[in-house]
Amino acid sequence: MIYLRGGASDSSFWVALERDYALRAGKKVFAFDSATGELTRDAGSPLDLAAFASYSRRDADRVRYIADYLNQKRHFDMWPDVTGIAPGSNWQREISASLSDRLGRGGYAVVFWSRNAAQSEFVSNEIRRAAKGLPGFNDRVLFGLLERCPLPDFWLRFNEPSVQLYGDTERSATQRLVDLVVRLYWLIYRKTRVTDSDTV
Repeated sequence: MIYLRGGASDSSFWVALERDYALRAGKKVFAFDSATGELTRDAGSPLDLAAFASYSRRDADRVRYIADYLNQKRHFDMWPDVTGIAPGSNWQREISASLSDRLGRGGYAVVFWSRNAAQSEFVSNEIRRAAKGLPGFNDRVLFGLLERCPLPDFWLRFNEPSVQLYGDTERSATQRLVDLVVRLYWLIYRKTRVTDSDTV
């Protein structure tokens, strides 16, 4: 793969995404500088796509399917909590540590929102505990809507984006998963690679 270096290409999200996936796929990646005419091998590393899954246990099958898709096919490192906790461990401590780890690496918490999640104390506590204990957490949360369901009242004031994960007449559930991949990648990229002077 060869991408242009300089000008708008340096601040293009799509160039960054394509470069990242080429590196992950083990492809040879080169940068061409149009100003100097130099072609150089890209020895950089792809983004750390860390993510934490918060969800109601009633939605576990669907969330695990999504997490497996992100982890196995799209190179994310999403921790789906209960499946990542060893038997006999202190699960509250493990969840808190994993959430802190994912956010500390520049990742995001994906709240898989549904009517079940809206009634779950665990989901509410995970959001509130993290928001209270980690400054700027509201800036590191993405709501993934498993069904048509209003977001929690306390969250609306943050005016953060959400991603629809259920299919409809416009896009299938599979296409919505691609929306999640692109949105989550963009959010991590924006937080870790984009400077104040960059545009996308």
